Amino acid sequence: MTIAPLCEPTTAATLATASTGAPAPAPPLSAQPLSTPQSPVRAGAPAHQHLARTVAQAIADVLSGRRPSLALAGWFELMPLNKVQNRAGWEREASQANATPWPWRTLSLISCHVQAQYKHEDTRALPTLECCASILTPRGVRAIAFTLKPHGRRLRCTDVHIG
Repeated sequence: MTIAPLCEPTTAATLATASTGAPAPAPPLSAQPLSTPQSPVRAGAPAHQHLARTVAQAIADVLSGRRPSLALAGWFELMPLNKVQNRAGWEREASQANATPWPWRTLSLISCHVQAQYKHEDTRALPTLECCASILTPRGVRAIAFTLKPHGRRLRCTDVHIG
């Protein structure tokens, strides 16, 4: 084993280089910052946060049976709307099988996170928003992930995943 000289600071990288002759591995991607000033990925603005919370609460209301799924038709494309409708049907059937009262009380939204991806440097253009939320149900906490993409002058939900 080779010992590093005293005048150089000893780090894991210098020890790995001295002992193996190869440079130390790069830090994992999770340790590197996700957003940099030149990156097109940024945290969502307050208006984006409000929109994401509104959409997440609307999904929770549909799942709880307090809102008809067609109320989401203006904001959702067909595939994610069908996913929400199917999940609401499964939740209704599960409630009937377990003798849980249906519709549930309005589900509470615990948290919501938004990440904006800008396609252009122009920040006036609508970004693609990747959102996730946690909702509290009678059977525990559920996760919802959805994507809002620009469609003309507004954002539409193009994908949704419900845990």
